[in-house]
Amino acid sequence: SPQRQNLADMSALLEVELFEIDFLMKHELRGRHEVAKKRQLYDDIEVGSAVIVLDWKMKWLLHMFREPMESFFGKRGMAWHGMAVAFREEGDLDGVFHLWFIDTIPSSDMKEDAPNVLSSLSAALPIIIAELGIYEYALEV
Repeated sequence: SPQRQNLADMSALLEVELFEIDFLMKHELRGRHEVAKKRQLYDDIEVGSAVIVLDWKMKWLLHMFREPMESFFGKRGMAWHGMAVAFREEGDLDGVFHLWFIDTIPSSDMKEDAPNVLSSLSAALPIIIAELGIYEYALEV
């Protein structure tokens, strides 16, 4: 009957919406946990140490429009890799840290994969260590 079909359609729609709400709630929870851990990491930076965040620049898309990670990761095209280096200097107030940004736009056929991330890091790390006097660092990839 039309009513049963309508009820089945509404039930299917409700199931999809509940999945979306569950996904959003988990995303929010992960995000809050990640922010708290990052805040603690940055609060614990001491003189002579740094937090280095490595990231491929890319657009944020709604999850329903994203390709699966296996399909998306490692594609060729214009790569743009960035690093943020958070550090403290002698005499800085509590809670204050400095940021250095290092951007790399490598050759056009470079893939966004782990070996190239490490290559960008290995090129920048000696400069970071020499310029900032860093002897201890944590990486966030």
